[in-house]
Amino acid sequence: MDYVLYSNNLFKFRTQENISQEQLAKAVGICRTTIVNLEKGTQEPRIQTAYRLAAYFHVAVTELFPYYPEAI
Repeated sequence: MDYVLYSNNLFKFRTQENISQEQLAKAVGICRTTIVNLEKGTQEPRIQTAYRLAAYFHVAVTELFPYYPEAI
């Protein structure tokens, strides 16, 4: 499965906030490697992680992690 849409939006929101992967990881209570893997598209976000990240950026989960069923 291709998670590039997830990683592009996560990277976009993180860089707009001008924060490091480490800062974001600490803020939402996950490992920096999780942020790295999400941004690279090699890991799918867990539902709890998706909600924490969306809450941090004050956006809907679907804005941060869009779902395109036709791409599956």
